[in-house]
Amino acid sequence: MPQTTINLLDLPLPALEAYFVSIGAKPFHARQWYKWVWQKDVLDVDQMTDLPKSFRENLKENHVLREPTLGEVEESQDGTTKLQIVLEDGQAVECVLIPERERNTLCISSQVGCAVGCRFCYTAGMGFSRNLAVSEIVGQYRLASRYAAERWGRIDNVVMMGMGEPLYNLENVVDACEILMDTKALGLGARKVTVSTSGVAPKIPELIARSRVGLAVSLNATTDEQRTKIMPINRKWNIGQLVEVLQNIPKPRRKRVFLEYVMLGGVNDTLADAKRLLKIARRTGAKVNLIRFNPHPRADFDAPDEENLLRFQQILVDGGVGAWLRKSRGRDIHAACGMLGKAEKPKE
Repeated sequence: MPQTTINLLDLPLPALEAYFVSIGAKPFHARQWYKWVWQKDVLDVDQMTDLPKSFRENLKENHVLREPTLGEVEESQDGTTKLQIVLEDGQAVECVLIPERERNTLCISSQVGCAVGCRFCYTAGMGFSRNLAVSEIVGQYRLASRYAAERWGRIDNVVMMGMGEPLYNLENVVDACEILMDTKALGLGARKVTVSTSGVAPKIPELIARSRVGLAVSLNATTDEQRTKIMPINRKWNIGQLVEVLQNIPKPRRKRVFLEYVMLGGVNDTLADAKRLLKIARRTGAKVNLIRFNPHPRADFDAPDEENLLRFQQILVDGGVGAWLRKSRGRDIHAACGMLGKAEKPKE
């Protein structure tokens, strides 16, 4: 059998079955292993007693089952909990657990840092270090689930809106989402996992073709001039290109597309912006999430006026577009939208 140090936690089931066959096992052995690891949360190969003993010895000697570890945990006054996830190389990312009455949501990261450079985002100030492996993405869910189990119960909703641009790590993100959604693994189901992108237009069709996840596009402006100022990625893929890509998504899938819109006071929150956003939402068939900007030391923006925000939302609703105001959760622990990364003192 070949010698390897492959981390088996990086493999979704089809890849694991093929790999097990390549080292002399049977496809059903992969399914047995899968059940032990993902459903029973067992990482000790010796406990996997329905696998042949000789094969278990091979797994122990030539493979690893390596997860990240849980670091510092901070809890907000509103119950939102930020978890530091420590990686094997000593770097760390953050994920955020948001417990609610109707569901528990986990916001997870796809990269260490981020290369996109959105001007309103705290993580942008970190720069980019590296992509996360499949095991490091799924590991955030596993660690958070263990932490939340007794207090809040099952985490039943995942949004990939944490640190990093998921579509710049597409291969690992697709495989990680498959493990999260697979009923033979963590069993969340396709409607419980959403991937957010800053607008990497060429990769969106590939994500839609290869995965059943929901899609959120971080739009945040309604003109190219405006969007380029706050999101440099718009120089590569502008609003028109994004709209065209979203229009070409098969209609049944468009029902699960959201436009994320961070409201920056005095910048993108005018009634004219609302009317332009209404047109974009109608053309793409997307729903809209409105997000209050969370002030922090790395961005010179203000939160929107509350009355203006409500008028903005009403224009969308009156125009027949589903539009929701996302609650700002965990700001006191630097866990709110756009605030992940090693914290400085928040702006008052």
